[in-house]
Amino acid sequence: MKRKHLLVSFIFLYNFFSKGMPYIYAAGSSEKIEIKEEKELEEVYKKLRKLEKEGIEFHYRKETIIKEGVKDERGYLKHLLSELEKALKKGKKYGKINRVEGNLVEIDKGAIHKVHDRDVYIVYDSSERYKGKIEIGAIADAISIGRSYEVKKGRKIEPGDEVKYRGQRKIFEIGLLLFTKSESLIMGERYHGGFAFVYKYNLRGGLGFEVIVGFLINDTYTFNELETDRRFCYPFGIRKYFNYPHWFSPYTGVGFSYFSGKYETPNIVDKVYKTNVYPYMNIGIQLTAASLHFDIGVMYFHGPVVKFAGETLRERPLIGYGSISMTW
Repeated sequence: MKRKHLLVSFIFLYNFFSKGMPYIYAAGSSEKIEIKEEKELEEVYKKLRKLEKEGIEFHYRKETIIKEGVKDERGYLKHLLSELEKALKKGKKYGKINRVEGNLVEIDKGAIHKVHDRDVYIVYDSSERYKGKIEIGAIADAISIGRSYEVKKGRKIEPGDEVKYRGQRKIFEIGLLLFTKSESLIMGERYHGGFAFVYKYNLRGGLGFEVIVGFLINDTYTFNELETDRRFCYPFGIRKYFNYPHWFSPYTGVGFSYFSGKYETPNIVDKVYKTNVYPYMNIGIQLTAASLHFDIGVMYFHGPVVKFAGETLRERPLIGYGSISMTW
């Protein structure tokens, strides 16, 4: 029996980034068989071996074809090296906007510029007019994507606008609050100090919540034959930071505090109890250094007016405080 000759070429296509699929061509034919999986390739080998046993002779030719585009990888690496050299000189402080899609904004600063999640950038036009802010949420090697907010009316953020790094929004703060309180009473001025723990949660745009765990006033005193036992504790409120985030951020806030007071005479002939939730206000300045925040401020508590045994007491303490908190 005359032996048949069949030339089978195995051509494997490789891409630098992902391996391509192998193909089989039969000699003298333009028909192409795509081998998608290794298991399928084994079945083809079995068929070829079966035909070989029947007396058909095979010749194999293997080619490796590299797609155009491998040069792009080397070019991409050169681009990264170039960007890295620029980053060492310029850092992440200044940049430009590449693209804008709705409230999503891409800037020309990325991981090699040491951009981090929740970094905030101020947007300016070519005339250095303020347009809005961007908070970074996704970071690549040489670019970052964030969402715009607080955009000035009539000033649309566009590609080519300049950006300037403002700071990083910290979500949580846990710290220690040290305070001194001054109270105007019938018997004169009283000064006391103490400490409490403070917890804060910061939202985008400079709005935040705070909870102070502790007794800002917790004392008992006697004057004019009256005995009092009163407490201001567990203030919970909202803060609004201005110029946020920045190393120097003034703020103001309002909230509520729990108050309990007991007023009586030594012989306990007369007795008055006061328990309620009363408002407070605060104002201060926050200074930022890396992961530490320093607050200096004043809190005013608007408590009850107590009329007792011919006397009138106004529970309106003013507290000066300073705090240091760790952030992340």
